[in-house]
Amino acid sequence: MAVAFFVIFLAIQIVVPVVKLTSPRPARFGWHMWTARNRNPQFVMTMKDGSLSPVILSTYLGLSRGELDIREAMPAHLCRVVPDVVSVQIKTLDSEPSKVYSCP
Repeated sequence: MAVAFFVIFLAIQIVVPVVKLTSPRPARFGWHMWTARNRNPQFVMTMKDGSLSPVILSTYLGLSRGELDIREAMPAHLCRVVPDVVSVQIKTLDSEPSKVYSCP
């Protein structure tokens, strides 16, 4: 029983990272998880008075982890914690067009 557990445990420790090597970098649970980092997008908040306010990510993130995509969670979080936000514009650093998240 102990040998079977050891073999299964070891197989998981080896197979999962090997499979993740074929994923786009950085892949969660892959061996390259901490060696490759995506550049964070820029966020710009549109306030109720029409003014634009750039977001300084270090104000809201203690540590930015490269394998986590903040494009999904950050706009909703900004709408919850910053008063008078109407929408959040997400400007990626590649050729993708900017996206706008409207606050509820």
